[in-house]
Amino acid sequence: MLLVHLEDGRRYVADVGLGDGPATPFELPLPEQPSPPSAPRASLAWEEGGFHFHFEERGEGVWHFTHDPLGSFQGFDVDLTTSAASSREFAPYHAFYWQHPRSNYRTSGLVMQRMAANLGVLTLRSCTLKRLHPSLPGGSEILATAADQAHWLELAREHFGLPLSRVLTAEQRGALWDVAKAKHDEWYSSLKSAA
Repeated sequence: MLLVHLEDGRRYVADVGLGDGPATPFELPLPEQPSPPSAPRASLAWEEGGFHFHFEERGEGVWHFTHDPLGSFQGFDVDLTTSAASSREFAPYHAFYWQHPRSNYRTSGLVMQRMAANLGVLTLRSCTLKRLHPSLPGGSEILATAADQAHWLELAREHFGLPLSRVLTAEQRGALWDVAKAKHDEWYSSLKSAA
């Protein structure tokens, strides 16, 4: 988690890596020193674009983030008494997530996700473009399903600002489409066999 310390002593969580989490930084209502166990716990609850988030102190420098019920994860704990000395500490994690055959990034297919103003969370998982927002019946709706590579590339460009047709070779675009289509077909087959 990225924690920004300002000169006036305020601290902000400014982490863009949460995918469907808060899109704007939020301030920690806590002094630098960890609270004693008997002290009242600080907490912060807020709404952003219809989604509800909660961040509360658990004691001894540990905070817990609770995601909106529609979010892609439930929450996580953060220990504010520790920090990374340099980005090199993340090298083994980076290598695992991007290269290991059992990494979720390698086994889940292709996923693009972003918070979109007034729309909620847009997710392109393999071939299916979906929108999540608390105002929708059931919390979500399918906006499109790409039937071919051209349509898939257009969804990536239009909804995620990724002009893949301009930055990737035809071979690279074909390889991405093959992964997206294979994962989509695998998912669709599992639905049919479960019915």
